[in-house]
Amino acid sequence: MHRMTRTATTHTASPVRDPSLVYVSDISHPEEMDRAVGDDAAISTIENKPEILLQQSKYPALNQMLESMRIMFEAQLEKMKAENFVDDIRAQIELQKSYRNLLRSRIDAITKQITNLRSSGMNCFYARIEELGIEASTPSLLLENAKEIVAHHKKITVTLESEITALEMSNQQLEIKVRRREELESAKNANNTATLSNTNTQLLNSLCAANSLVLTENFQPMTAHNKNLLNRVVQLADKVRFICSDLLNISSEIV
Repeated sequence: MHRMTRTATTHTASPVRDPSLVYVSDISHPEEMDRAVGDDAAISTIENKPEILLQQSKYPALNQMLESMRIMFEAQLEKMKAENFVDDIRAQIELQKSYRNLLRSRIDAITKQITNLRSSGMNCFYARIEELGIEASTPSLLLENAKEIVAHHKKITVTLESEITALEMSNQQLEIKVRRREELESAKNANNTATLSNTNTQLLNSLCAANSLVLTENFQPMTAHNKNLLNRVVQLADKVRFICSDLLNISSEIV
């Protein structure tokens, strides 16, 4: 309606007398209004004064808006006069009540589901920390243990990375020694170069293969173990935050 009023008042027009409009006296002069009641002479006198008459609005769009509102109100009044109007209203009320009951039942079901999920999650968490031997009687102890686990995993990660670096360096040194040995053998025996080189190559290949196999066997389990430890740390940290929030909610509800 505010938008309609603003639209209606944007286009102005000069006042135009409309004989269909009802004219009333100026409310700023109540004494003239009192005299006008039942006095034809007073009424004719007031009608001859254009300044106290209710002229047509200078906003034609406003008149159109008011006319449309009048039509809507009249249609609503006619609808209210119908015999089935009260029955329709009651049917709508009953429909809204049933919808409200449905929403309440859904809210209760979702609330129970949330409660069950929280309780099952807490039980699983406590069972897991008991398996790991972590003392978590209070949130502070749980956080301290989690910090210790994270620090321990960081140390393990650093140790594994240093071991991997040492193995890679030893592999590079072995490859350098193999190349030097091949060069020396080829310089000493020019005639037996093919045989010696084949033998040395097979030996060196076997050594390199054995070394690579050892590196692979050691690297993959250590990497997998490291990833598992990191994943467990992340899961424990998430569970710790979830438990802390639940404990805070429970404490606030108790208070």
